[in-house]
Amino acid sequence: MRKQFVCLAVICVIAVAAFVSISIYREDVRSDLVPLNDSQDGGLFGKVGATIDGEPYEIAELYSQIRPVYNDGDRSYCELMMIVTSNAEGRPSFSLHYSYFSDSKSLVPEDAQALADEGSYRVFEYTDGSRGDIIRFYVSDDRIQTVDVVGSKVVKVGDGFKHLDYDMSVDYDGSVTSINRVMEMDPTPTKVYRIQGHENGERLEGTITVRSVSSTIFHGNIYEYAEVSIEIEGSELPGFITTFYSSLGEDGSFYNSDASRDTYMDGVYVESDSTVTVDVDDGWEVVMEGVVTYYQLDDDLGIVSERTIEFGYEVI
Repeated sequence: MRKQFVCLAVICVIAVAAFVSISIYREDVRSDLVPLNDSQDGGLFGKVGATIDGEPYEIAELYSQIRPVYNDGDRSYCELMMIVTSNAEGRPSFSLHYSYFSDSKSLVPEDAQALADEGSYRVFEYTDGSRGDIIRFYVSDDRIQTVDVVGSKVVKVGDGFKHLDYDMSVDYDGSVTSINRVMEMDPTPTKVYRIQGHENGERLEGTITVRSVSSTIFHGNIYEYAEVSIEIEGSELPGFITTFYSSLGEDGSFYNSDASRDTYMDGVYVESDSTVTVDVDDGWEVVMEGVVTYYQLDDDLGIVSERTIEFGYEVI
């Protein structure tokens, strides 16, 4: 329940900043998009091109965003996100997260294959390294207009698991070209914080390292981005919780926007309801807590074993 509220809150905040209503099948009236934090946004309300065990996935909403997380002058580290929500019974919400490097003037992966090049119109195909999904970028006048994603994943439905196949297409309308301008400035010095806490009652200690990777300027404001690495000997937390990128506040604050998510890889389904952030209301304090459940699945998606990790850490 907590993850649903978090997801809905994120979508609502983004919708206020850049409200979009675009059809995946090009049937609805398109609206102009507003850039959000130097990103391109797209979405739809209607049917999503996905099936669960062969049955159509209906009554869904999709929000999508492509954003450069940081830029080092030669290339950008980018993230492509799609969040699909549904209130229909047996149709779980799910999200897709991809990350890659592009050159500094593009949001297209640097190792994408060019399928078509007709002057101002180009098509690129990229294979995601983590799941093997096929992503196509349709570019016109150096701006991404459409992204197609074809792939599959495992989703949790009730107490069991099912295969979900998707073939989705999102339009990024408007006249946004995303180019970060790198600032020549002294970065915030790397900081290392000692932390202590527990995982299922076992006391553990480790460190959080916050390293500045880029400073950019956008609309007259300076944004600094940092790589956050959490190292805890003996920890069983997944990598998407312990390593991430974040904007860096003037007070040194950061947060992991991807800490609560579900993922499946190599027969293991990971379900996370977690928080990694900094609370500065009552002084500088790391909030790092949550619940992570690992499900070992067989070839028929039956549960072989299940293990839940309840954790909480604080700065020493």
